[in-house]
Amino acid sequence: MGLFDKFTKTTPAAPSAPAAAAAAPAPVAPSGSGSLLMTKKVVKGESALLTRKAGGGDQVTLITTWGNKDYDLYALVEYQDGHVEVVSCFGTVRRPNDYSPKTRDGNVVHVTGDQKASVGQRNLPQEVITIKVTPQMRCIVPVVYSAKNSGTGSFYRYRVSTYVIRGIHSEVPKDGSAETISVDAVNANRDDNVYTFVPAIIHVTPQGARIEAVELYSRRSSELRPTVKGGVVTMDNGEENSNK
Repeated sequence: MGLFDKFTKTTPAAPSAPAAAAAAPAPVAPSGSGSLLMTKKVVKGESALLTRKAGGGDQVTLITTWGNKDYDLYALVEYQDGHVEVVSCFGTVRRPNDYSPKTRDGNVVHVTGDQKASVGQRNLPQEVITIKVTPQMRCIVPVVYSAKNSGTGSFYRYRVSTYVIRGIHSEVPKDGSAETISVDAVNANRDDNVYTFVPAIIHVTPQGARIEAVELYSRRSSELRPTVKGGVVTMDNGEENSNK
C-alpha cells in the first residue's frame, strides 16, 4: 500500500494539534478546477506527518518548481551515525569535481534538472530528487540554490515552491493519485540578493516522515552551503558552491 497511509498537519505551538490530526482531511476541489488534490500546505513553524504504513516500499519524491530563472535543487542527507552526504550535480569552489547525484547507498537520487513540467495550470521548470527512506537516515534537507552568475531575483519573485510527494513521480500530481505536502512561495523571501533557501527538513521518525517547514535563507550575497547536524540546519556554514 505504499510508504504511508495518511498524513496529518501539526503546529508545534498548538497543544490541541493531536486531536485535530485524528480528523479526516477535508475534501479538495476536483482537478478540473486547477487545484492539486490531497495537498497539505505548511508554512514556517508548521509540520506535516506522513504516517508510516507497516511493511516496505518507503519512497517519496522531492520536487521544486520556479519561474523563469535558473535554480538548482540539491539535498543534504544526514544518517543516524552522524555522517552527511550531499546529493547534487555540482561541486564547491574548493572541490569543483567532487559531487554525486546520488548517495552511496543509492537511496537518494537527483533524477532531473531544469526540466519543464505541468504544475496546476502552468508549465514550470523543476528539479526532482527521489528518496527511498530507510531507518539509517536521520533527515533529508532539500536546498534550493541560484548562483550569482545566474543573476539576481528573489525566491518570492520567481515563486519557488517545494513538494514532498508519496511514491515516485516525474512531476507534481494533479489527479489525486498521491498525497502531497507543499511549502509554497507565498511567504518566500523577497530579497533579490539571497541565493540559498532551505524550505523544509524531512525528519525520518518511527511514526513516519515528518516534513517541518523551516524556510531558512542564506545571508545576502552568500554562496556558502548550509550544514546539518542532529537534524538541525545551520545556514552559511559549509563550503562555497562552485560556479555552474
